[in-house]
Amino acid sequence: MARQPKELDQVNIKVGRRLRLKRELAGLSQAILGQAIGVSRIKIGQYESGQSAIPASHLFKLSQYFKIDVCYFFSVEEQPTPVSDLEEIDPMLNKLSISLLRDFNALDNPEVRRTFAAVMERISQLNQQGKQSPRG
Repeated sequence: MARQPKELDQVNIKVGRRLRLKRELAGLSQAILGQAIGVSRIKIGQYESGQSAIPASHLFKLSQYFKIDVCYFFSVEEQPTPVSDLEEIDPMLNKLSISLLRDFNALDNPEVRRTFAAVMERISQLNQQGKQSPRG
């Protein structure tokens, strides 16, 4: 006799989707994140798919790892958008832009961050000037 597949809990699905989004935005593999909180890559996959509920102790470790409030996982937002779909919402949210933001946020020296931002702003200005000048 075939067993009916167990219906997944909607809260577990929602929390799992938020975990997946946070992990993808951070550019982490399931294995690396699992190692950071002391679980397997497979367990992270189960959490992300909603197949397993994330224990409170692991939610706490995840919130500390990502430096976010644990409430992030229970936000009232409908569904988080996977990284692969963010570009459809805003063309600026492509993988390259997200990678650049991740790298910028990793700069811990405020002076380096300001200098980098100024360089990027100047490059943008020069790029715009190049588009406006007639080519001959």
